[in-house]
Amino acid sequence: MSGSEESPSLVYSGSLRKIAAFVGLLLLFAWACSAKHGVDDSWNRLSWGLALVTVIVALVLVIQAIRGLPRLTLSRGGFEISVGLTSKKYGWSECGDFVVKDFFGPTTIVFVRKGFGSEGALLNLYSASSREISESLNAWCERYSHGA
Repeated sequence: MSGSEESPSLVYSGSLRKIAAFVGLLLLFAWACSAKHGVDDSWNRLSWGLALVTVIVALVLVIQAIRGLPRLTLSRGGFEISVGLTSKKYGWSECGDFVVKDFFGPTTIVFVRKGFGSEGALLNLYSASSREISESLNAWCERYSHGA
């Protein structure tokens, strides 16, 4: 391969609308945790601690969204999930069978991790639909998993 030849890639960026909805759910959860339910002080402190951690996670998500994260990048070698603080790369030969699962809130794209006996999952906070991302992942996996 010459130095001027570009490797093909496809990038899905985070959706501010989906991230805002997810943050809203987190803040609703934090509010529910912080409400007094007639329990003793130790449970009250625990619920306020959980609410505080949830608000911190929500703030991190907002900051990441402003930075254009999360990001899903598909390339010849596999796909990479970048969330800012960390990123995880999966090779096409180690993954397959990408399907959409609907849960409460954002949909999830589930995939088989070959050789690991487990599944992986992508929470769809991206600007494209889960079905579109799943179809792209399956097409890229089929095209590049055998070193083509």
